[in-house]
Parts: sequence; structure tokens; C-alpha cells
Amino acid sequence: MINGEKDKLESRLAEVRDENSKLKDKLDLANQSYGELAKELESVQNQLAAEGSRCQKLESQIAAARKRLESAGSLENELEVLRRQISQVEQTMATTQRQKSGGVWKWVAGSAEVSDDE
Repeated sequence: MINGEKDKLESRLAEVRDENSKLKDKLDLANQSYGELAKELESVQNQLAAEGSRCQKLESQIAAARKRLESAGSLENELEVLRRQISQVEQTMATTQRQKSGGVWKWVAGSAEVSDDE
């Protein structure tokens, strides 16, 4: 009887050791997968940080471009105002020039008036 129990216990011990070995193999495999996944996670986090930095840089460039566009718009408005002013000045100069120049007849008439005054 003792030999029978001893055989059963040894058989059960062998089964437990075999199961234990299989569990250790599974644990090693899980640890290896964990290590690979941890490295991949770190890589993805680094890529995300790089993309975040790139995004901030692009947002900054967009803001600068918008600012330049706004200033270009105000410069365009200012240029239009100056063009109108130039046009008004040119019209005033043309009108004044026409009023001053009356040709030979105005000169003769002006000379006659000067002669009459003397």
C-alpha cells in the first residue's frame, strides 16, 4: 500500500512539475511579449510627442501667416486711400492748370487789362 501511494504521489508530483514547467514557459513568453509591447509603446509615445511638436510648429506658422495676411489687408486699404488722395490731387492740379492757362486769348485779354489799369 505504501508503494502504491508512493507511486501515485510521484506520478502526481511529475504532473505538477510538468504543469509548473508549462506555466513558467507561458510566463516567460508573456514577459517577452510585455517587453516588446513596452518598447513599441515607448516608440509610439515618442512619435506622438514628435507629431505634437510638429503640430505646434505648424500652428505657429499658421498664426504668423494669418497675421501677415491681416497686415496685408490693412496695407491694401491704406494703399487704396493713398491712391484716392493722389487722384484727388491730380484732379485738383488739372483743374487749376486749366484755370491758369487760357491760351493766347486769355494772355491778350490779361495784357489788355493790365494796360487798362496803367
